[in-house]
Amino acid sequence: MGKFLKVFSLSCHHTWRNKKALVGLSLFLIICLLIFANLWEVIARRGGLTAMNPQELLWYIALNQWVLVAIPRTERVIEREFRSGKLAYLIPRPMSYLGYVFAEGCGEALVHLTVLGIVTYAFTWCLAGAISISGWGLVVALVSGILAAIVGVIFKMIIGLLSFWMHDVDPIAWIWEKALFTLGGLLLPLSAYPYGWQVVAKYTPFSAILGGRSALALNYSGMIAFELLATLLFWIVFGGVVAALMYRRGLKIITIGGG
Repeated sequence: MGKFLKVFSLSCHHTWRNKKALVGLSLFLIICLLIFANLWEVIARRGGLTAMNPQELLWYIALNQWVLVAIPRTERVIEREFRSGKLAYLIPRPMSYLGYVFAEGCGEALVHLTVLGIVTYAFTWCLAGAISISGWGLVVALVSGILAAIVGVIFKMIIGLLSFWMHDVDPIAWIWEKALFTLGGLLLPLSAYPYGWQVVAKYTPFSAILGGRSALALNYSGMIAFELLATLLFWIVFGGVVAALMYRRGLKIITIGGG
């Protein structure tokens, strides 16, 4: 465990030192919020698609974008190391490769969440004004944001591990992102979806990563908070098991194929 904590610490340090990347992510986040603010200021008032007013809707979208942008592109790291052959040199190390990638991704995600959280709050507050969030709602929002980012890292790892079977995992990553946008309720609260789509979204990790978490922060409920946190923990465990099984199967394929 000490090795993984060291990797986590080094990842936090390197990510923090990469100021250009942090500035780039912050600018990207601000541009997205500006576009969505102007878009939904018109649609929310005219279309009546959601019960949220424009101010609440912008905070909802901001909380979604905060986590979405913070999740690192871990699948590209795994794919790049597999293609280059570097993976063959990393596997024999006295440390689990999956654990190493996970610790590194979590360290990067934590720094992103911290920096982008400050940027998100400051910019949204300037753009839409303050909004009332209960103390417990704020705590759950922060904890669920961290857990949601961990879920994102794990499923990005699963996508990256598909490199053992696929030449290019970009199409799978694209499908994941589009499913996250739609079933996660990125731009529109899931409560505004048809009932059938709400049921589908509930049984995927997408709503817990984005829409369900953000809606809870704005309208806190203890029972829903417990359910959300339990759901996120379930997907962390489930994703971890799937990633471990895929990795073992992938190593067998490499061994059978002669490395």
